[in-house]
Amino acid sequence: MTGIRAAREADYDALARIWWQGSGSFDGAPATPEFLDELRARLPREVAANGWHVFAAEIDGGVAGLLAIEPRDGVLTELFVDETLRSRGIGKALLDFAKREMPAGFWLRTHSRNLRGQAFYRREGLAHLRDEPHPRHPEALFAIFAWRP
Repeated sequence: MTGIRAAREADYDALARIWWQGSGSFDGAPATPEFLDELRARLPREVAANGWHVFAAEIDGGVAGLLAIEPRDGVLTELFVDETLRSRGIGKALLDFAKREMPAGFWLRTHSRNLRGQAFYRREGLAHLRDEPHPRHPEALFAIFAWRP
C-alpha cells in the first residue's frame, strides 16, 4: 500500500464508488446509479456540515479505501475498502490510522448483517457495546463498537 492521505475533491468519485460497493449490501439501500450519485454528493456535504475528515488509502496511485472520521466527537463514520482489494491489510491500515487520529478512543456503527466487518473490528481490539436501530434507518439494526486505548 502506498499510504493514507487526506482526500481531495478529485478523489470523491472513487471514494463514493467504494462506499457504494460496501454499503448497499448491508444497509438495504438500492445499489442503483442514483444511490451512487447520492453518496458522491454527500461527501462534500458531510465535510462542510458535520466536520467529517475524509481520507483515501492509495495503492499504486489509485484510491483503494475510504475513511471518514469525526475527531471532535470521537466517531469513525465510514471505513470501506474497494471490493477487489480486500484482505490485503488496507482496512487494518485505515483503522490503525483512525486510532492515531483519535488517540482517546472512538466508536462506530456497522450493520448487524456485516459479520465479516464485526469479526474484523473484534480482531482489531474493538469492543461490541450493543445493537440498536440506526437513527436515520430505524428499520435496520446496527452493532455499536468502541475502541479505547
